[in-house]
Amino acid sequence: MNAPANTIAMMSLATPKISAAADRPFDLVVLVLPGFSHLALHAYIEPFRIANTVPRLPLFRWRIAGLDARPIEGANGLSVAVDIMIDELVSGSDDRRPNQLAIVTGEPVEQQLTPELNGFLRMMARRRVPISEVGTATWLLARTGLLAGTRCTIHWSRLAAFAEVFNQPRISDSLFVKDGQYSTCAGELAAFDLAVDLIGSHAGGILHRRSAAMRLSKVSAQDQTARPCRRV
Repeated sequence: MNAPANTIAMMSLATPKISAAADRPFDLVVLVLPGFSHLALHAYIEPFRIANTVPRLPLFRWRIAGLDARPIEGANGLSVAVDIMIDELVSGSDDRRPNQLAIVTGEPVEQQLTPELNGFLRMMARRRVPISEVGTATWLLARTGLLAGTRCTIHWSRLAAFAEVFNQPRISDSLFVKDGQYSTCAGELAAFDLAVDLIGSHAGGILHRRSAAMRLSKVSAQDQTARPCRRV
């Protein structure tokens, strides 16, 4: 019996780059803080789930990190379970560090940088873990001083305040910005664009295009801000 056409198409996507990526799944840790945006969190994670279904290979795995083991409540009152605590990531060896750390926050971000969290973020930076800040999370990392001299963006509602408070990071009104070890995005639906870009960097242009084509909504990040934005 012949395989369905869609199965054949999926098998044809198993390029050498994708097959090599599947040998060791890309380890993504998403640090979620109380009051986070569910829309931003799921817009960031869903492209990785989609990418795994296209070639039917486990290219990416993701874990939710928390300050402790308690479920994390979002801005809408719904909670997500914690897979790993930041203490466990700090005590892990360098060879087991994640391939990417993403941070998803919400409205209360200005009060959320504790000494423990500051130490964790600085340790991840010293270990050269690429760090992505989604939406208002850029504010959190700027307070650590790690974004000094770095091009970045933030949720549009914080752009003006960010420019007034922080003079070392170079803020830009953009969908997402990548500068060295750090990548930032405007939050919400722009998190999808940032994730798709990461997929393309890790597993190649084929998955990049397929993941982008499988959007559940045609609404773009430009629509959510009602202003023109640009990628940097």
